Amino acid sequence: LRRGDHCTIAVKVVRAVSPTFDWVTSWLSRHGFCVVYHHFVVLDDVDSVDDAGIPRTSSGKIVQVLEHTNTCREGLVTITEMASRRWYRWVPCAIEFILDKAQCQPVALAEYGDMPCLFLLEQTLSDSDREEVLVRAEAMVKRNVTYNLFTNNCEHTVTAVCTGEAASPQVPVIFSDLAMLAVRSAALACLAVMSPRHLRPWSPAAAPSGQRLGIWAALCYAL
Repeated sequence: LRRGDHCTIAVKVVRAVSPTFDWVTSWLSRHGFCVVYHHFVVLDDVDSVDDAGIPRTSSGKIVQVLEHTNTCREGLVTITEMASRRWYRWVPCAIEFILDKAQCQPVALAEYGDMPCLFLLEQTLSDSDREEVLVRAEAMVKRNVTYNLFTNNCEHTVTAVCTGEAASPQVPVIFSDLAMLAVRSAALACLAVMSPRHLRPWSPAAAPSGQRLGIWAALCYAL
């Protein structure tokens, strides 16, 4: 990996809670079971990996990446600090935190050491292009832009740093998947309502012809 590289990993809300859970999530993404990915940009050239599995530069510095991120532990600490340890402020502070739950910050690439599947977006970058990426990354950190799942998520941040234009092709995919899930859920609900309750086991063939047509239509939508 080199500075300026745009990388992705399987998205997981509870990252860094369990190394085994991280590994399993990453493995599932390799086989296409993950449709949403977390994005980050590499800030240093990887020269070697030490005995502890930590990527380092030629000078021995720990390789860092830039991302809009947070972990469960960091989130709990943040909410606790926001609430000033007063229990009755936890709910409003938690809601406020969710609206801006992630920070745009450099973190060690080694934090993803438990995730074996890391994906690199193919792109052709010259040395000057990579330097421009680092300049935009530094500016992004200074701006401290508020996180928003739909308008300024990790993908927006990284594409803005890598190309100069913020974009997140995943957002329309998420909305499309949610819409399809809603349609299928409604179809299954209709199927349950129209099915004869007195038949055990139930069979579509046993329903009246008009009801049977509606049942098959709902089943087709659900599938």
